[in-house]
Amino acid sequence: MAEKKKTSKKKTSKKNVSKKTKKQKVTETYEVTKGNKEKIVKSKGTQEIPKEKKGQSEHQNKILRNFIIGFIIIMAIIAGFYFYTQAQININYKGIEFKAAQIGQGDDSLLLYETKTLMESNDGTNSLFGFRLRTNPRKLKRINFENLDEFKLMRFNGYNYGNNSFDCEGDGVIAMANLQRLFQKTGMQFLQDKNSTCDPEGRYNFFELRYGDKTEIRNIGNNCYEITIKGNDDKCEILPATEKLMAEIYVKYADL
Repeated sequence: MAEKKKTSKKKTSKKNVSKKTKKQKVTETYEVTKGNKEKIVKSKGTQEIPKEKKGQSEHQNKILRNFIIGFIIIMAIIAGFYFYTQAQININYKGIEFKAAQIGQGDDSLLLYETKTLMESNDGTNSLFGFRLRTNPRKLKRINFENLDEFKLMRFNGYNYGNNSFDCEGDGVIAMANLQRLFQKTGMQFLQDKNSTCDPEGRYNFFELRYGDKTEIRNIGNNCYEITIKGNDDKCEILPATEKLMAEIYVKYADL
């Protein structure tokens, strides 16, 4: 009986290659010195490069996009804060530039608004002059000045305030002194006369100060104006009322 011959299949082992990597051919060049000679040697081989995970690129792009958006938002906030701060310091009133300045220290400090736009005086000195306000020029813009387009600067200006004192915690003295100085610098006279009234022919400007429910300047005749001041002798808005007039006088003077 013939003997059966056993046969066996040779098993071949396969090297597991991670699906997470791929191979790439690389060539490296070396410079070898032997004795006094130099020789260039090239070595070829392969290296494994990790395969990109599914969605990895999109995730990285999302992170980068969020970073850029966040950076832009932060820069916009910084820029907005800067411009807001500058807007609180530098204020334009109809072409006249004002700058906020803190005068004094501690409890005695005072926030004033100084004119940066200086003009040549008409009082004989020809010196440059400006003035300070205690009222924010933005607030002055909201105070009504009736028939402002018809308001004009005149050499003679009279005013009265009847039997009122307009002390207003000392603001009355400050208000009228500042107004008097501005008229003087522009070459105009500003005279108080309790008996003076509005001139029907409009040969001079006339201002009558009185208390009312709202701070405003009303046109009551030919070159005649009623400066209405909200409040009473104890506390009132005489500074905003007179400083509104000052600001408009300066604007008119700049246009001459």
